[in-house]
Amino acid sequence: YLYHEGDSDSVTDRKRSGMMERYNEALREARQVFERLQAEKARAQESAPDDLSFKPPMYVKIKSNKYVAPLRGRNAARDEEEDSICECKPSDTDPCGLDSNCINRALLVECNPKTCPAGDSCQNQCFERKQYPALAAKRIPNKGWGLVAQEDIQQGQFVIEYVGEVINGEELARRIKQKQEQKDENYYFLTVDSELTIDAGPKGNLARFINHSCEPNCETLLWKVG
Repeated sequence: YLYHEGDSDSVTDRKRSGMMERYNEALREARQVFERLQAEKARAQESAPDDLSFKPPMYVKIKSNKYVAPLRGRNAARDEEEDSICECKPSDTDPCGLDSNCINRALLVECNPKTCPAGDSCQNQCFERKQYPALAAKRIPNKGWGLVAQEDIQQGQFVIEYVGEVINGEELARRIKQKQEQKDENYYFLTVDSELTIDAGPKGNLARFINHSCEPNCETLLWKVG
């Protein structure tokens, strides 16, 4: 039989037969070995390298969301007549930026590069331009994988778009059931609305490594792009 934590609790000082004495002695020895192995395991976890010497779990890297049938992606052609056009100017100190009065930014709407009056100076096209700060997946001791910044990030600054496969409720239920059957506790689901979910498990970008934190320094926002 394998030794399990707590097995040695039955050991007493009462006199036993020779066989029971040998049994209790074996339990004490097993407990010592078990405690030593547990201590070594804890030290190994604490001293685990913080760099990328351990490869993150496999996934297919994509830059944009992929719709899974029967869903269909939006038409790539933007209707310029329905665009929300701000009043920012190229000459502004921070055109459409964090410190601007851009109406689109206030409404969580990304400016259309074809219609924004700020032109190429527009600072509200991070999704379209994939403007992310330097980020990296990092193995955190006792926490698994997480996403860390490689540079300072200003408060309110856009970090990264959560990219993955866009699925409906039926497909979500199927994938959750599959994970339960496989005893896979790694979930990458992000709810968009009552009908759509983004699953960054099989396919995604670095955003899939964003982890839970008891002291969060980021928030998830739903922006309108296109």
